[in-house]
Amino acid sequence: MTPSVDEAYALLAQLAAPLRLMRHAELVSETAEMLILHFSNIGLEFDAQLVRLGCILHDAGKILHPEELEIEGAQHTASGYQLLIEHGIDPQIADFCISHEHWQTDSPSLETLMVALADKLWKGKRHPQLEEFIIKQISATTEQDFWTLFVKLDEVFEAIAESAPQRLARSV
Repeated sequence: MTPSVDEAYALLAQLAAPLRLMRHAELVSETAEMLILHFSNIGLEFDAQLVRLGCILHDAGKILHPEELEIEGAQHTASGYQLLIEHGIDPQIADFCISHEHWQTDSPSLETLMVALADKLWKGKRHPQLEEFIIKQISATTEQDFWTLFVKLDEVFEAIAESAPQRLARSV
């Protein structure tokens, strides 16, 4: 099943996601909307709905591993995938539970990279390796000059990161 955005949030609530996890999904999604807007403006084609669903559901495994809301850990990735599959979620969407953390080990889609980046930028954290990987992929896909894109997107990423204090103030 491919849920709507509202159905994805409802699923998290049905699974008793802690308020902090619900808020995290909202803030990562808010950040992703900025990426969606900017990436669309440079003529990039991608599945925006898939990015939205990935942002909402990427940390579903933290329902089963709530300690990972406080400390870093990786148990939530495979657990989240399995939890979503058990609840009828399309495997492509459930895969965001794993791929948002392990984007460098696969041949990631642009949607996976966008979810991974939104998950970093929402709190103001820049990730140069991820950002450069995304820019290279966009450059290859659109046949735009890497350095021209780098300058443009670096400004976008920095602006999103700089707006993190407002998002952090709304986190639980």
